[in-house]
Amino acid sequence: MKKYAAIITLLLILTLFTPAAANSGPVYWQGYPAAEMMTIEKETPLIVESEELVFDFSQQYTPTYNLAGKVTATYQMSNPTAEQQAVQMAFPFCGRLQMLDAAEIVIKADAHELPFELYLGSRLDFADSGAAAAPSNSLTFQDILSAVSRQQYDADNFSAGEVGRLYRFMLSPTTEQNINFAVSFSYHAEEISILCHGFNGFEREGEKVRLTSWCAEPMQAAIFVLGGELDFTVQAYTDGELTDSTDLYTAEITVEAQQVKPYLLTLSRQQPGTTAITLLDETQVYNLYAEALDRQFTYNLGYCAAEELWAQAEQERMLVLLYTVEFPPQSVREVSVSYVTSGTMDKRETVSPQYSFTYLLKPAAHWRHFKNLQIRIITPPETPYVVNSSLPLKQTAEREYSAEFTALPADDLYFTLYAKEKITAADKAAVKIKRIFAYFPLSVLGLLLLSIMLRRIFTVKSNTGSRKY
Repeated sequence: MKKYAAIITLLLILTLFTPAAANSGPVYWQGYPAAEMMTIEKETPLIVESEELVFDFSQQYTPTYNLAGKVTATYQMSNPTAEQQAVQMAFPFCGRLQMLDAAEIVIKADAHELPFELYLGSRLDFADSGAAAAPSNSLTFQDILSAVSRQQYDADNFSAGEVGRLYRFMLSPTTEQNINFAVSFSYHAEEISILCHGFNGFEREGEKVRLTSWCAEPMQAAIFVLGGELDFTVQAYTDGELTDSTDLYTAEITVEAQQVKPYLLTLSRQQPGTTAITLLDETQVYNLYAEALDRQFTYNLGYCAAEELWAQAEQERMLVLLYTVEFPPQSVREVSVSYVTSGTMDKRETVSPQYSFTYLLKPAAHWRHFKNLQIRIITPPETPYVVNSSLPLKQTAEREYSAEFTALPADDLYFTLYAKEKITAADKAAVKIKRIFAYFPLSVLGLLLLSIMLRRIFTVKSNTGSRKY
């Protein structure tokens, strides 16, 4: 009986304290397409003699919940005219500024790196296409032109040169105890707008506002005010509910005049976690922040936190690399663009994830002539098979697929990587079984096993009691 009691105890422990892992991560993570290189001018004499498009997943890139690889598009381009041609080119793709690795973007002409500019287009809203079909969205010539703009954003709630008051708060506890600082004030949203930085708590009741921030050592916070002056009350507490006040702190407030644009550029240099912001010129950075600030002032009663501006780097949007290539008369040059892309992860129908990638070929139709496209896909060890493709791909080697076309295909390229050679009915059934156990976790299984063990115990006991001597 002791043996059975130990088994029962172990089962109960496993049943009651084992968490269900079915929802430990997302089952779907959206990716966005890249596109063919284009010219900014509609009429260009250049001819694309050939292109090699390579997707290389053999290296280790690990964006969250997704699979990433390096895309390299290499073009052989000719200038058939007797004149020098300076051609401005654009390479559009879709992604998040936050995830963009500036060091991985390389543009070359005949093996020499070219300087480039990065332009931010509008935020994206590609339809969810699922794992079995390619997105129908494509980037038009007008999409590219609208993104490649040096025009400064014109806000409704402020101007770039408008002068505001920048209040800086130098706060410091005088002991080792953490202090919860609170800065209180009142303002009319119709007359005044504020942008705060360095606070992590916000309360508002009518026109009254209180900003708070925990502090263990000297810190600095700021409130940028447009439209008037504010009177501040600074208090400190030792608790999160702001009931236990303390005077064990020092606070110094300074104020200075500051224009909107220089202050937003200062905030951009303090943005955490991204290097790609350095690829943008001042107008691009200002436009990114000013549009978000304008939107916040309109829909949030004249209030905005710096984190709302920084969050713009996490938005999916169209990105455009702009560069110029010089072509001597009657010359041929090799032009290449490479960067890291990530696809769509989908575990809705299979236990193992499907990774799908889209590359928009149709923008290449804007070239005067385009011919001889070669596509090569080098797959990773974890998902070595292409199980779905919009174009006819052939497996030419282990973990390598390719296709060749004499002219630009009518369809965009879309393909899916998977751990097995085919997605079988068993794969789809396995995910359904997994979902069943997600809703009925190990506690159910534990109870079933417990009932079996109890039946065995009582059966043995019954048999023992019925023996005759």
